[in-house]
Amino acid sequence: MSPLVNINIAVTIIALGVSYWHNKDLFSPVKFYLLSAVMYFYDSFINTYSSFVLLSYLFFIVVALLVMPTERSYTSKFLKQVVIFRSNRKERKIYSNKILYRIVLLTSIPVGAQLYHIYLMGGIESYLLSIPLRVQLWAGLGYVIHFKTLMTVLNLFFFIVLCVFSIKNRKLWLIFFIVHTIVTVTMGFLTGSRSATLVNFLFFIMVYHYLVENIKIHYIVIFIAILFPLSSLLGFFRQASFMNQLSENAVEISQDDLESTLYRENSVSYKVAIFPLEILEEKHYDDLCYGSTYLSALTNFIPRALWPEKLSSGGTILTNFGLGNASNESLTTAYSTGAIAEGIINFGYYFGYIFAFIQIFLFFYIIFWSFSFTTIHLLKNQLKKILWGIFLIITTIQLPGSSIGGEFTNAIFNILLRLFLGYFCFRLLFYRISLNANKY
Repeated sequence: MSPLVNINIAVTIIALGVSYWHNKDLFSPVKFYLLSAVMYFYDSFINTYSSFVLLSYLFFIVVALLVMPTERSYTSKFLKQVVIFRSNRKERKIYSNKILYRIVLLTSIPVGAQLYHIYLMGGIESYLLSIPLRVQLWAGLGYVIHFKTLMTVLNLFFFIVLCVFSIKNRKLWLIFFIVHTIVTVTMGFLTGSRSATLVNFLFFIMVYHYLVENIKIHYIVIFIAILFPLSSLLGFFRQASFMNQLSENAVEISQDDLESTLYRENSVSYKVAIFPLEILEEKHYDDLCYGSTYLSALTNFIPRALWPEKLSSGGTILTNFGLGNASNESLTTAYSTGAIAEGIINFGYYFGYIFAFIQIFLFFYIIFWSFSFTTIHLLKNQLKKILWGIFLIITTIQLPGSSIGGEFTNAIFNILLRLFLGYFCFRLLFYRISLNANKY
């Protein structure tokens, strides 16, 4: 093990310790960010990588240390108000099942989109076969995929309502919630994304932690210990399904391409942030984009059918740069960039780190604003805005971590999509619903 790896491990332990000292909340944004860094760079602790990769990881951890004092000032007031809010749950009652019926009705939209997607692929067998090839085979189906995102949003609101209110016919609500969650997890698995499958459970834990009671640290350790092998297990099942479908459909594919695809599908979660750095280290990138990949977050909403030459995202440019083989490109999902690689693509190997720093701070301040918004309405006891604020926090808390292994455009697009769908659901679910919220 190289000295730089030892330094990274030591600095990570120090960062986690300082984070806990600054903020005892186990789900604070910085801790979430640090967990993402460890996960996305995990392979760098057990295998040999260059100084460029190892120093990039160290850069992300140092940024976390710089953000910690600011985080404390935003989250401390929120946590004090949450304690008061929890203690008054019995005073917040829902007597009508209108919200439940509306959730069930809205659920027909993402479920219908999933069934339509399967139909477009030619049936369930063809759909399963298309999952590892989704970058190519699902191109142009964004309108269907985005409707499916509504499922996780509804599931999250469902759980928030259960945690916030004392509900008449609670057993009926719980039965519907369990069924809804099973369907949501199944649809997540059908996206081909392990994060889409597991993220719901992380959301549930965070909502419970903030709205019901603090979750003890040993339960968090158990959850993390389960999360990593479960992620690998889901990857194994996805590979098994892919291999089975290839065999049954007599699909011809070269052994090299197949091994490359399956290896990357299984290992990607633990080296998401490493892939782009290796590409930019192996081949020098000099066709700088000068900020265009950041602007693609705005143009991404325009269908390519209407604007074929619209700006490309950082992931698209990196994939085209790193993979010159059409066969490989068709077999793997597109590369993500991470803040450092995206900065380099736009402004070079030195100034790229400066823009990576700016991006991470921007994402942190979005989540800090969400905490501030919710705290204000906790103080004013504006119940509907408190519910929306909790949704904001759970949704935006992923942003800083996404800067480690994700691309800027995808992060912004997904957050805006979730917020749009969330606001749509929120308005419909609570339309003309009177909520009992006595002053504390």
